[in-house]
Amino acid sequence: MEAAGAFAHEGEAADWLDAALGHLAATDWASLGTTAHGDMLRRLQGAQAKLTAVNAAVLAAFTAGQGYEPDGHRSAVQWLVHRTGMSKGAALGAYGWHKRLARHGVIAAAMTDGTVSESWARAIAQWTDPLPAADRDEADRILLEAAAAGVPLEDLEVLAQSIWETWKAQQSRSR
Repeated sequence: MEAAGAFAHEGEAADWLDAALGHLAATDWASLGTTAHGDMLRRLQGAQAKLTAVNAAVLAAFTAGQGYEPDGHRSAVQWLVHRTGMSKGAALGAYGWHKRLARHGVIAAAMTDGTVSESWARAIAQWTDPLPAADRDEADRILLEAAAAGVPLEDLEVLAQSIWETWKAQQSRSR
């Protein structure tokens, strides 16, 4: 496995990613056993989370630099629709991840590490969004650690609710 920084530039890394995905797309999956299928599905979910986190980071930099303006667009979403062939819904989804991960750095790091799936990351972010930033980061850490320990999503939701209720009670006492 190549280490981070092993590529001459980002374009080369993207070329390798494209080649790897091409190889996987051309694989005769029916000829392989279900063990190989299961392994690949687990690995692809980790890769999907990483890809979403990287896309959000690139989109954040692109948006901050207003990279859409030289092409005559008023927003990154418009640019994505017109320059990448994304539907408006998909572009809004990508933009949503960019905004979500800007608020949830702990979740962004876990997605980049491939330690949490995209769907679980979204759920955790939704549960902790109402908290102030410092408390949100701590709640995200607690929930991600529980997820890594094998706690099911339904139980994570209960834990998130408990965190929220504890935070609300602390706020009431401090008034």
